[in-house]
Amino acid sequence: MDENFKAVVTGWKEDDSKILAAHLEKIRPLYCSMCGGCEGQCSKGLPVHDIIRYVSYAEGYGEFALGRENWQQLNESHQAVRCGDCSECTVKCPSGVRVFDRVSRAQELFA
Repeated sequence: MDENFKAVVTGWKEDDSKILAAHLEKIRPLYCSMCGGCEGQCSKGLPVHDIIRYVSYAEGYGEFALGRENWQQLNESHQAVRCGDCSECTVKCPSGVRVFDRVSRAQELFA
């Protein structure tokens, strides 16, 4: 809380923009921005942006139960898909998220 208060009191500085941009670049391959650009691209019909969100709940926010609960609401045929069964991922994220890695991670965590 002290750090948050200090940040508010000191205000936004030029260097803060650079630091924030560097952090964004670091996490870009991990977190979906929910732009919808991947919708319909998966050859197995997976709701990719939803699944990436579920793994983000678990790993990014420490909310494993929430991620698993959402995973379990997927239909059984989607839960049964394994990215490793495809020779190549057909999903290309316009924001640079490593879709194969993130969806595979969700499958590993929740299946």
